[in-house]
Amino acid sequence: MLVKVKKKNIVDCSKSEADWNIWLQSMHDKTVTLLIYDYEVGIGRKQDHQVFIKDCIRPAETDRAGAVAEVSLREIVGRLQDVWGATYDGEAVVWRMWPNEATRNLDRSTWDDAVLAQPPPRILRLLRASNSRLQKHLNHLNHSTSIALDCVNASIAEIERLRQDWEAQGRRLEGRKPNLFSPDLSWIFVDVRNRTGFG
Repeated sequence: MLVKVKKKNIVDCSKSEADWNIWLQSMHDKTVTLLIYDYEVGIGRKQDHQVFIKDCIRPAETDRAGAVAEVSLREIVGRLQDVWGATYDGEAVVWRMWPNEATRNLDRSTWDDAVLAQPPPRILRLLRASNSRLQKHLNHLNHSTSIALDCVNASIAEIERLRQDWEAQGRRLEGRKPNLFSPDLSWIFVDVRNRTGFG
């Protein structure tokens, strides 16, 4: 039997019971991995090994054939729906198939990871995106489209305003053109030349 802390630190397993109690208290908030090998000599009796497998690995309840009991499957269905219900919608039978995939190995220690992991491809094909997730996506697309449309409309309005300004300036220039060639304004230019000394 090996005890690992983090990924590399292997703990000496030859401690006294008092030392183990102190060590367990010091590891209160840390993750500890216990590795037990089928053919190791650390567990001296076969009965101890079987008790460990029964208490820690095998499902707490099984049916007559040795498969996971209905109670455990219903519990896992509930956990899967809690974790993935906002993401996926599916028929009740699909939600029942998923825990069968997750518990097939009869190893309780892997079930939590199986619940948190993405659905297997075989199950994923049978699920569909949740309406709430789809609605959120559609709302986001609608909002993005609305922003883009507002930008285009604002640009069109700005271009129209510039076109109107351009036409107004053109009309002003056309309105002043006859005044520039008028004979009664020529004295203004002569007077300006005389005052500035450019004449």
